[in-house]
Amino acid sequence: MYRFLFITFFTSFCIHAKELKSAPYKGVEYIYRELSDPRPIKVHIIKIDLQKQRPKFFVTESNGDSAGDTNLETTLNFVERKGADIGINGGFYSRNLTHKLLGISNLSSIHYSAGKLVSNWGKPMVAMHFNKGERAYFIFQRNGDMGTSKVQLFEGDEPYNIIAGHLCILMKGKVNRTLVDSTLHPRTAIGLAGGKYIILVIVDGRQIGVSEGMTYIELAKLMKAEGARSAMTLDGGGSSNLILRDPKSKKLEVKNVPSDGLPRAVGANLAIKLQD
Repeated sequence: MYRFLFITFFTSFCIHAKELKSAPYKGVEYIYRELSDPRPIKVHIIKIDLQKQRPKFFVTESNGDSAGDTNLETTLNFVERKGADIGINGGFYSRNLTHKLLGISNLSSIHYSAGKLVSNWGKPMVAMHFNKGERAYFIFQRNGDMGTSKVQLFEGDEPYNIIAGHLCILMKGKVNRTLVDSTLHPRTAIGLAGGKYIILVIVDGRQIGVSEGMTYIELAKLMKAEGARSAMTLDGGGSSNLILRDPKSKKLEVKNVPSDGLPRAVGANLAIKLQD
């Protein structure tokens, strides 16, 4: 089911938007929103109701004995390879010319894939853990953990799938007051709504007059308005990418417009396989 409407949201300023909503799968809502104020912005939101869906999560695996931590791969290819239905890009990674030519990356912070360590904690101090039971929650780097694989998990958990973020922008329903960034860029973020929903947000940017991006503060307020209690950013810019499988054609689609023009091969991806 699709519908268009005009809405107003955000508490600090008004934004009028044309919105298209659909429910492509049980317990999954996809929202496409066009904002006109304070600037043109196109936003893509996926909400997964964890009371109606029991999704399976995948994160990029190690490239084994090869150089670097992982192989560069587009989100589209990763989702296809895992037989999943939804995908977004992960956190930051090395972007030097040598790594690009070799098709490899070094990840910027903590990363586990199917219980195997891929990268230790680095500067980014927030990550999301998907345990063996497919429960998702945020974890944070503690003092002294830099450069190590130590993670503080729920009792009884062992590290399983962990993907590092960049900034914690929302915690316990409050916008991070230390956010000072005023630049506009494409953004990727993931949030949780009290353990009931996983919320994915992709903001198109670097497209003057079409979609000019958001600041971190705007992104945090958007996440809060969508019901998230906690949220973190992932890599943005040309890395921002959202993949969704069309329920009718069964084909994977790139839902956003990457600022590079084409989806970028990145160091880490998150794929979500839905249950029928």
